[in-house]
Parts: sequence; C-alpha cells; structure tokens
Amino acid sequence: TIIASPTSASGKPDKTTTPRDPSAATNKAAAKQQIVKRTAVLAERMLNRANDALLRLDGIWARVQSRIDKFKSEGKDVSGLAGWIQQVSAKRKAAESAIAEAKFSLITIDISTTPKNDIKSFINKFKEVKKSLKDYHQAIKTVITNIKGMSTQTGIGPSVIPSITTVPTATRAPSPTISLPSPT
Repeated sequence: TIIASPTSASGKPDKTTTPRDPSAATNKAAAKQQIVKRTAVLAERMLNRANDALLRLDGIWARVQSRIDKFKSEGKDVSGLAGWIQQVSAKRKAAESAIAEAKFSLITIDISTTPKNDIKSFINKFKEVKKSLKDYHQAIKTVITNIKGMSTQTGIGPSVIPSITTVPTATRAPSPTISLPSPT
C-alpha cells in the first residue's frame, strides 16, 4: 500500500516541523547572558588597569612636583613652568573624567536590553581613556624635559622645546645639461 504524504499547493511535500524545545531557547538566552557577563568582567579589568596607570602617573607627577619645589627652595626661577603645570593638571582631570565615563558605561552593560550597543559604547569610551592617559603622560614628560634644562648649573628658566619638528626632505638636484658646440 502507498501512504499519501501531505503536499503543498506547489506539489512539493510540506516540511514537517517538530515543535521547538523550550529549554533550547532558555539555554541560548542563558548563553548570551553568560557572554555579556564575561565581557563585563573583562571590561572591568580593563578599567582597573587604566585606574592603576592613572595612579602610577600620579606618583610620577608627585615626584616631579617635589623636584620643582626643590628648585624653588634653591632659588631657581620656575615661573616658566606654570603653564606646563596647568597643562598637566588639565590632562589629569581629563583622564580622570574619561575613566569615570567609561565606568558609568560599564554599569549599563549588565542591565541593558541591548548589550551589544552598550559594549560598543564602552569600547569607544575606553579608547578615550587610553588617549587621555597618553596625553597625561606626554604632558608629564614635557615638564620633565623642561626641568632637565633647569637642573644644569645655570639656574635659568625652562629650556625651549620646539613645538614642531621639521623633517628634512630630499630635493632633487637639477640634471646636468650638456651643451654641444654649434657647428660653424
């Protein structure tokens, strides 16, 4: 005997679907939640490293400030460093606020309904954290370079640091031309 199979209007057999296992959907959701939690833990670790870097830079800056105070007590003119010192403090505040913004972004990852967007937002904010820490470090290095100019025995103000360095470029020499005597 031949058993008829259900067919669709096109004449092709219908796909028979088995009802989905409800536990599979919950397993998938649990797996996604686990990924979000692991990502949040990694992001928190990244922020802890950034905080540690900020603390290390603060320690370096404290030593530099003690050197500046030492020069003041020796009677050297450190008034030229005032602008650099203000720049360092501004860069430090920028780094601190960037870390705070990234921390706030990290908090929203766990409670968000769209964690993918929040993770992207955190990554962008963490890039700002890295940039601000590098700027803070560079500002400290600039002050240190200026102090090195002061630490010589001359006692004069900070050394001059060129703001733009010029890179020499090769220029082509004109090609020699050979002139032949004209036939006369």
